[in-house]
Amino acid sequence: MLAMIEEMFEPAAFDERGDLDFGRAMALANEGRSALWPEVENRLRGSKGLATREALAWLASDPSCRELMALGDDASMAVLAERLAQRGHTVSIESLTRSVRAMRGARLDSQSSG
Repeated sequence: MLAMIEEMFEPAAFDERGDLDFGRAMALANEGRSALWPEVENRLRGSKGLATREALAWLASDPSCRELMALGDDASMAVLAERLAQRGHTVSIESLTRSVRAMRGARLDSQSSG
């Protein structure tokens, strides 16, 4: 069981004794990082029809996509879903909307606390 947990979570999520530390995992999440290894997170996200972290990072790095993300309306989300599809990422408009809202919320939270 321990080996399976170690295969799922980043080393930063474990305490000095090697135990999974919920507080550390949450701290990583609050920093906008994942406690899960990227391939594990992407597999879980894909099984739910969600965009991978890499796809979301690309959206956030592209100026025209950031403008569409800021609009957040259905038409903008449809364009973003199409741009992701052109890059080989299949994601529903609904799940993309949830992901974009979460990204914007995390960014707003980090800006207000800084």
